Amino acid sequence: MSLLMPFKARIKALGASALAMGALADKAERGWFDVAEGALSDKQVNKARHDIKEQKQKIMTDKFGSMVIPVRKGRMLNASTQAAEYFSAHYGV
Repeated sequence: MSLLMPFKARIKALGASALAMGALADKAERGWFDVAEGALSDKQVNKARHDIKEQKQKIMTDKFGSMVIPVRKGRMLNASTQAAEYFSAHYGV
């Protein structure tokens, strides 16, 4: 039964990844100011963006391994909308 419903494993992985993803989000937000101000070249922005993507992938791989996490389109849309509103309110983007 635990193979079909691995909730305990997911919760443990989510807790660990939430802390790491929060730290990564803070790092990305700190770097966003330089991007918004135009202080970085296109090459530097691209590198920073890919560095964050690689760090995110490492967090997901380290915490979840091969575990499959279902995607709920409604929740993903809600999260994307909230993120867009946040950046619009704080950075005018």
